[in-house]
Amino acid sequence: MAGRPGQPLVDSIDRTGGPRRWARELGLPLRHQRGHRWSPETIAVALKPLLAGRRAWPNRREFETAGLGGLYAAISRTEGHPTMAERYVLPLQRPRQHRTDPHRSS
Repeated sequence: MAGRPGQPLVDSIDRTGGPRRWARELGLPLRHQRGHRWSPETIAVALKPLLAGRRAWPNRREFETAGLGGLYAAISRTEGHPTMAERYVLPLQRPRQHRTDPHRSS
């Protein structure tokens, strides 16, 4: 019976320090794995590359583009984005509003 493709690599990573060690060693962001709860430590690790060089707290689309939609949801359910933005000293982005011309007739 054949195993899952890539399983030998996953097993090797697990035997030699795990994903966190290899992400740190290779300078790569560690994406949150499904089925694991977000902790303050995993939130901080995941936010570090996302927030690097930013002048404002990322919006939902930016979290999702970075593969961190689950993190966005977890922050929404727990402390909230305003609290986290304040912690990282970043202003929240104002939602884009569709402008309509009040003088324009339909």
